[in-house]
Amino acid sequence: MAWENYQKFSKSYKRIRIGYVEAARMRAEEFEKRLSNFINKTRENKLIAGYSGIDKYY
Repeated sequence: MAWENYQKFSKSYKRIRIGYVEAARMRAEEFEKRLSNFINKTRENKLIAGYSGIDKYY
């Protein structure tokens, strides 16, 4: 279900969220936390709210 929901998200949202997860690649715990959160929210078909007005790019 997560994959189907992910495919429906806008390109900009996917790019921003994947970049956010990827930024923690060298910190294993943080990477796993971010990836897990992203997958869980995507499974629920919910967008992760951004900071500093980033939502306008979704």
